[in-house]
Amino acid sequence: MDKALARYESIQDTAGMVAAMEDRRDLYLSRGDLEAYLKSCEHLLGLYTILGDSTNIGWELANISLALTNLGHGSEALGYMRRSWRIFEQMGDSTELAFSCIELGRAHRAMGNLDSAFHYAELEVRFMQRRGLGMDLCRAFYHRAEVWEQMHAVDSALADLRRSTACTDTSTLLAASYAAMARLELAAGLLGQAEGHGTTALAMARATGNIQRLHAAASVLASIYVDRGRFQEALEMRTLEMRMGDSLRSDALLRSVDRLSFLQRIYADSLRNADERYSIIRDRDAQLSRERERRNVLLYSAFGLLMITGLVWRQRNKVNKARKRSDELLLNILPSEVAEELKAKGEAEARQIDQVTVLFTDFKGFTEMSEKLTAKELVADIHECFSAFDHIMQKHGIEKIKTIGDAYMAAGGLPTPNTTHALDVVKAALEIRDVIAENKARKVAAGLPYFEIRIGIHTLHPTRQSAGEGQGGDGDVFRYERMSIIRSSILAALTLHAVMSCTAQPEGADTLDAWLARMPSDTVRARGLVERIGVQRFSEFACFELESRLNELLDRIDRSTDPVVKRKGRALRARSLMNRAHHAAWQTNHAVALQYLRSAWGLLKEDATHDEALTYYGMLTQLYFDVGDTARQAQYGLLAMPHARALGDTARLLYHMLEIANAERGHFDLDSIQGLGDRFYRDQESESARKFEWAMAWTLMDEGHYAKALTRLKSSIDRHGDRPNDRDHALNHWTLGETYAKLDSLPQAIAALERAIALATELNSATYVSRERLMLGDVLERSGRGREAEREWLLAAQGLRALHLVEYELDAVESLKDLYAREGRCQDALRMTDRWAVLKDSVAVMNAGKEILRMEFEDQAVADSMASAQRLQREQEQAEARISRERTRRNIFLFSGLGLLVFGVVVFRQRRRIQKALHRSDELLLNILPEEVAEELKAKGHADAKHFDNVTILFTDFKGFTEASEKLSPQELVEELNICFKAFDHIITARGIEKIKTIGDAYMCAGGLPVPSSSTPAGVVQAALEMQAFMIARKKERDAQGKPAFDMRVGIHTGPVVAGIVGVKKFAYDIWGDTVNTASRMESSGEVGQVNISEATYALVKNVVSSQLSVVSDHDSGRTTDNGQPATPAFHFTPRGKVQAKGKGEMEMYFVRSL
Repeated sequence: MDKALARYESIQDTAGMVAAMEDRRDLYLSRGDLEAYLKSCEHLLGLYTILGDSTNIGWELANISLALTNLGHGSEALGYMRRSWRIFEQMGDSTELAFSCIELGRAHRAMGNLDSAFHYAELEVRFMQRRGLGMDLCRAFYHRAEVWEQMHAVDSALADLRRSTACTDTSTLLAASYAAMARLELAAGLLGQAEGHGTTALAMARATGNIQRLHAAASVLASIYVDRGRFQEALEMRTLEMRMGDSLRSDALLRSVDRLSFLQRIYADSLRNADERYSIIRDRDAQLSRERERRNVLLYSAFGLLMITGLVWRQRNKVNKARKRSDELLLNILPSEVAEELKAKGEAEARQIDQVTVLFTDFKGFTEMSEKLTAKELVADIHECFSAFDHIMQKHGIEKIKTIGDAYMAAGGLPTPNTTHALDVVKAALEIRDVIAENKARKVAAGLPYFEIRIGIHTLHPTRQSAGEGQGGDGDVFRYERMSIIRSSILAALTLHAVMSCTAQPEGADTLDAWLARMPSDTVRARGLVERIGVQRFSEFACFELESRLNELLDRIDRSTDPVVKRKGRALRARSLMNRAHHAAWQTNHAVALQYLRSAWGLLKEDATHDEALTYYGMLTQLYFDVGDTARQAQYGLLAMPHARALGDTARLLYHMLEIANAERGHFDLDSIQGLGDRFYRDQESESARKFEWAMAWTLMDEGHYAKALTRLKSSIDRHGDRPNDRDHALNHWTLGETYAKLDSLPQAIAALERAIALATELNSATYVSRERLMLGDVLERSGRGREAEREWLLAAQGLRALHLVEYELDAVESLKDLYAREGRCQDALRMTDRWAVLKDSVAVMNAGKEILRMEFEDQAVADSMASAQRLQREQEQAEARISRERTRRNIFLFSGLGLLVFGVVVFRQRRRIQKALHRSDELLLNILPEEVAEELKAKGHADAKHFDNVTILFTDFKGFTEASEKLSPQELVEELNICFKAFDHIITARGIEKIKTIGDAYMCAGGLPVPSSSTPAGVVQAALEMQAFMIARKKERDAQGKPAFDMRVGIHTGPVVAGIVGVKKFAYDIWGDTVNTASRMESSGEVGQVNISEATYALVKNVVSSQLSVVSDHDSGRTTDNGQPATPAFHFTPRGKVQAKGKGEMEMYFVRSL
């Protein structure tokens, strides 16, 4: 959907944008995301305003009002709805006016303006009576009745509700009306009428299956039955009400989960990109700090050498200055890698770069500006803007590619690839926009013309190289595409700091509100993010983000030579791997979980503790249990057993053993489990033996082996005796009572549970007492002793409520509710039903809180590992810093002595290399800039723009370049362009013509500058004909090979221009003026294989003869040879008449060919 919207925006298809935005708006509405829905409606309102669609403008204003009302912004909602009302009133459509009345009345009711709400309800009724539609009129009366009810006018409200029931036979609407009537009659004390209407509403709601109507009808009927003392029927209605309420809450929960999942996908990429950028910045800062320390030490040591070598440097100063200036100018034109490659090999090869972000700007209305300003004023303004752009690009590390007239092109991610190029380019674009805005404000204040700019950004896979051999061979990027800058992509990357600073769970926090309240003040954005996407999903992101950062720190710790540090590092890394194994197993990715576990054990097995071994073998046992591999489950369960030190660990392992026993009796049975106990607990009087027996009994009972569990429990109690003030002993009696209950030995169960209660009372364990009373009540009720069961349940519920054990209190209250219902005590049953409903909601909230805490504690474990790793890293870095400083001091003396010995040889060789490099840099510089301009730049640091009265400009362009680029690889495409442009370079160099630039597949050169006598218009025309001849021959050669070939158009025009360089970086010699635009129109108005010239150029070359072609000047017009014989014309012209040129109107044009 986003891609479709971006596509429509790029081609400015308003209708397509409307369709895409309507789909997005409906999606947000279905997901319940009102804020996003509101933004979509506002966007659609702007689009409908552009289209002038009054109807949809009114509806979107109404939608905005509805969203604002639901968000609690009643006053703003009223403003939008009034605008919608005025539009619909002008259109005279009663349907839309009625809808506006509904929303205006709703907004006024929400704000408490009942008089205004009643006014719009009256209008709604009038509109619907005029239309005569039953359903709509029914709703209108219902809405007015709601206002009457809020105004406490019960009789009027009942009258309107009766009118609404007479207007339609739709069951859903009638159910709502009858339920409202019953509610009002109940408030007025009319119980008989209320019951009748409530019963009717319930029947209609059941017929339609409308859950909301059923909930409302059951609620009012329950209240009516309570007031009339009919508690059995009230209980039934209250039960129905709670069931319908659960259905409504489930539907709302599903919508919420769906919305959270949708938001998770939106923010995942932003979080990932933000952390990547944070890691890069952090590593860069650390590297800069280390380099700064080394640099300072080296500077102090180099100071002595500089004092000794001062005389030598003075002698070399002149050469160095010249070389430095040449290199600066060269590096200011080409990237350093390309410049070095050109100096080394004489050419630069194309390189494929995986991802590059291209920025392209141009000035809107540049042609009109050029008509208002002189050429020099225009160039000065461009220079000012482009100089500011150059500083911005340099600040963000973006490579300037070229300037193309009034256009400016740059690329991020080359020549050295990086991961932040897209964000850097967007930041630079926003700064460019601010610079242009400041320039505009200054120009407007001075009453001068000003520039307005368009900026496009796109990320693509380009090929970059130096094209051609002549001047203007700067780096070029092909197949760029302009796109709009999307501000949301910038804002999405700003969540980094807040995300990484609030992942840890605060000590003691047990709710989302408490957690958010304890966050530091600088994490406001992250708090909003957590509230929007949910703690569980946020914790998943944070856990893996912290894991990745932990691994970076552990890589550095592994390089330490301290054995203690290395052991701690291995333990931290193993914990990290086990955390990842846990997440992988949770996501049922068992193969990945197994790989993580084995990697963790490889770090720990040499010196693992009992806890670490138990964790490893226990996770493997659980993993193989999940995949059904019982043989390996048994194998690792046996390995884990010696490391089990707690009763819970033993019971958990025995549970896995029994699973194997049930699945594969032939491999592992119950006798083998008992043998396992004898193996590890030979001393039957020890504490470990007692815990093993109890764990075995619990596990057997969980598996349904109640008789065997009973035998083992009785044996254990008899063997170890009655142990007062022993929590485990009390728990054992509780288990014994539960086992008797499972075997239906109810008297024995009662006795065991009463003994367990007595032991728990001695221990002052209110939790055990309450839960044991709950179980005792169940056993007493099964024994037919209902009164005693009721007493135990009431005591259990009282104790559990004091302990805030909501889950167990829910069981006690439910048991009491069912008991009262069976005994016909409906009023007590209804009271317990209300309490049960409250507890059930509390349990749901508590379970959600437990899941949140579980995820938070997992993140806390990773955060603790991160803190330990960071502490170890700091210790290691401090030790490494001390060693590094000592090593640096020692090396200073060694290198100083060695430097003095070889100094003489190095100076001599370096001098020769500098001179050679200076010569090569000058050659390359003169190959890019005219010699006069290059010398002026080296001398003054800048070159002034100059005006030339008579310059002949040549433009070429390849037809079908886009189709050819789709058939050729990027390297083949660049290679073919390079062949053609090299040939063009040789042709114009031979005739003294200055190459200006290449623009993608276009080639531009000019004759008559920078030295006016360097070339003539006839020479430019002759060069154009030679270029066409080369392209025709090249096409024949490519066609014979079955490869794509280019056809070329050429255009030429002569006139005045201003030439010079603009900006402070990537100097390029360029020309400006209307002559340039006209020459471009000559090319675009020409034909393939032809040379199209303007009337101005024709006037200068029409009288040139072939014998004078190499020496003809602007004033030669003779057509006779030296001996008086008629001369042969150099060219043949084909008049084309007046041809329409874009932006120029009709112009005289001529095709020219050589004779």
